[in-house]
Amino acid sequence: MKLLEVLDEPGVTKDILKAALGIIQQDKIFVGNLPENTSEKELQDFFGQFGEIRGRIRLPIDRNTGKLRRIAFITFKDSAGAEKAIASNGIDFKMKILRIKLAEEKSAEDQLQRILKERSKDDIKRDLKKFTKVAGKDVERRHRKEKRERSGKKSDRREK
Repeated sequence: MKLLEVLDEPGVTKDILKAALGIIQQDKIFVGNLPENTSEKELQDFFGQFGEIRGRIRLPIDRNTGKLRRIAFITFKDSAGAEKAIASNGIDFKMKILRIKLAEEKSAEDQLQRILKERSKDDIKRDLKKFTKVAGKDVERRHRKEKRERSGKKSDRREK
């Protein structure tokens, strides 16, 4: 079942649905492609420019080698800090181009499938509506943009 088609909610992406259902935290980011030997302090100083960081920065260690995995998970005090950090995806840090995105729980896809089996379509729509009231303006803007892009593509086809 493709839930996004079943819900028939304009402008709703899989990431928006995951966030509405609590699978993705809006204040936690994943940072990839870190240089070797990056310290928590260096990340604290660097990512502090985007917003206040809550708690410790998690730097996972490879079980086999005992070395840092060159990724980090950073939780901001609020979603605004995370959004600013994500907007800087591709930024240079110690001569490495960082990959920055919202962090997902390890089994986000499994969680989504479980939720789809356990909850009714109406329950999911209700949660989605609550979430989009907060993030609704962004969803509406994306929908309008996608609609314009689609209509632009159609007009290009007619011209050919």
